[in-house]
Amino acid sequence: MASDSEHFNYVFYFICILVFTVIGVDVAVMFIPIPSGGQKYADLLIGGLNTGALMTGIQYLLGGNPLAKKAADTNVTGDNNKVLTPESK
Repeated sequence: MASDSEHFNYVFYFICILVFTVIGVDVAVMFIPIPSGGQKYADLLIGGLNTGALMTGIQYLLGGNPLAKKAADTNVTGDNNKVLTPESK
């Protein structure tokens, strides 16, 4: 079984490949002549790939290391203004 850091590396490499593939498709659609009937499909393809795959991948990569977020703060209650201290438990 893969550890958390190995899993993060696999996802990181997959997202990097995905980002470069989407950028390649964007460049190809911009510079390859497209018949007028297929222009709306090319626009749909670029919009779908950019908002779906590209932005999700970039958000995941810039969102930080998921291993650092693993430890949740257990001292915070449902009330955002009230933090439990060891004395108040």
